[in-house]
Amino acid sequence: MERTILDTLKGFSFSTKIIKSDKSHLIIEIAVLAKPSSKWDKIAPGPNGEMVIHIKAKPVDGAANMGIIKFLSRIFGIPQNNLEFKSGEKSKNKKLIITFIFSDTKKESFFSEKFATSYGKLK
Repeated sequence: MERTILDTLKGFSFSTKIIKSDKSHLIIEIAVLAKPSSKWDKIAPGPNGEMVIHIKAKPVDGAANMGIIKFLSRIFGIPQNNLEFKSGEKSKNKKLIITFIFSDTKKESFFSEKFATSYGKLK
């Protein structure tokens, strides 16, 4: 049985909220705690189920937010425009909306495996 992206995120202790789900796509909301000006880019689970994102970019002129978008785009294997801030653009506590679009070549298991592999390298 293929592992879903939600199973994978929950397996790493990240809590998610499903916004919309069908055979062609999945839209989720995830809580993020930003740690800008870090030595390296990495993610870790937070104590309340949030995704703690350590990002090298400084919180100046939206650079840290853009850094978060680029970083998550890379680890999930999705285009940057599939990530958007729901709230918290000027705060360390953020809510992100992530859209996964499925196709014949990128089934849900692709995104799950991409994240799991990337996360293992970033801990």
